Amino acid sequence: MKINLTLLKDLYQIPHPSGQEYAMLSYIINYCYKIDNITFEIDHYGNLFINKNTNNLKYVPCLVAHMDSVFDWNDDVGLIITDTQIHAINKKTKQRCGIGCDDANGIYVALHLLRQVDDLKVVFTVEEEVGAIGAREATYNLPFFKNVAYFLQADR
Repeated sequence: MKINLTLLKDLYQIPHPSGQEYAMLSYIINYCYKIDNITFEIDHYGNLFINKNTNNLKYVPCLVAHMDSVFDWNDDVGLIITDTQIHAINKKTKQRCGIGCDDANGIYVALHLLRQVDDLKVVFTVEEEVGAIGAREATYNLPFFKNVAYFLQADR
């Protein structure tokens, strides 16, 4: 699998602290508009539910990722990318710092697989870092989960 570094860097640089996931949500929706056979809904709490070709299938896999992060992106953060690592450094202090890739990496995996896999469901939740509040709210969307065979989460 070839990594789409442009997508990964885009995701890392979107501010998405807990309770302020709108920029990440908007990015994901705009990205998904370019993929065929996708429908989505947003619940009352801000969780995003995506279906790709899942209307007539008995069982479908479901990916899960959360849209918030502990760390916030700012102009003082720079990405260092090598053949084997991606990390962040504070440009002023030259010290390593948080990059906010938890769970931008999980979002990346889900978006990548939405392009690769024909039949798939994805749930992107909010406020995971402050008590998995969005995930708890997402469980009330029983019709969405009716034909889910299993869940996969690539958190970090």
